[in-house]
Amino acid sequence: MKKIALEEHFSTPESTKLWNDNGEASRNGKSYTEFVKNRLWADIDDYIDELNRLDIDHVVMSLTSPGVQGINDKDTAVKLAFNSNNEAYQYYVEGFPYKFSFLPQLHCRIPKKLLLRQNEQLQNSALRES
Repeated sequence: MKKIALEEHFSTPESTKLWNDNGEASRNGKSYTEFVKNRLWADIDDYIDELNRLDIDHVVMSLTSPGVQGINDKDTAVKLAFNSNNEAYQYYVEGFPYKFSFLPQLHCRIPKKLLLRQNEQLQNSALRES
């Protein structure tokens, strides 16, 4: 039987800068919050070793809080969505297509033209991998 982990959270350095971690720190403590922040964009080889130890065959990655939906500034949200999708692909999927996939980030205020261009880029990337 294969194990698939859904919505494994990741963060990019850009997203982490936008995250207000005060709520997490007040709920779970500062040391745990630092542990989480460090693990959300960690050493890929260590992460794969951990997944293998847990017998997880495939991981569907998802950008953690605040995500693009938590960003009020339209330009920042669109930039975060675009950059996070590219970074998730490059960091996880490109080198390990059978181990990782991700849920693309879409901001509800993304102009249709940009959305179509981003979708085309993702499809082209996937086709090159197949």
